[in-house]
Amino acid sequence: FYLSYHFLKFSTILYCRLFLLYNNSEQFLYEESVYMSKLYDIYKKLKNENSETLYLFKSGVFYICLDDDAKVLSKIYNLKLTNLNVDIVKCGFPCSSFDKYYKLFVNDDINFKIVENNAIFDSSDYLLNKSILSLLDKISKVNIDNLSVSEAYQFIEELQELTLKLK
Repeated sequence: FYLSYHFLKFSTILYCRLFLLYNNSEQFLYEESVYMSKLYDIYKKLKNENSETLYLFKSGVFYICLDDDAKVLSKIYNLKLTNLNVDIVKCGFPCSSFDKYYKLFVNDDINFKIVENNAIFDSSDYLLNKSILSLLDKISKVNIDNLSVSEAYQFIEELQELTLKLK
């Protein structure tokens, strides 16, 4: 019964999302186009300020590069180029692969910055920010009402270890 309930719930949600996507596909494509156009405007502004830096944009569950930056990354790392529009290309990789590409970029001396939520991070600042957010997320998920003394002590030790890694 438990599995049947969750399967039914999942399939209902999936059906609703597909129905909305199908019936609003033009609106969805328009909104995605406007979003990508805004990213490209930011990209052009940043490249005008510093053409030597490669800019990675966090977009949903991907990091993407646009235009010339996409061509560079595609050539070096064999990332697939896709069209943003008729004149502009993009490429990217899933957020889950960030650590892999971060190490590759650093090893290959690629000067890059990450753009996320209208903030521009140097690569090292971005890692620090990710670590701090991860630490805060861990803290926010603790149910202090259900912690024993030993669990609380263990949790504090884990937090100490994590904060030492941040330094």
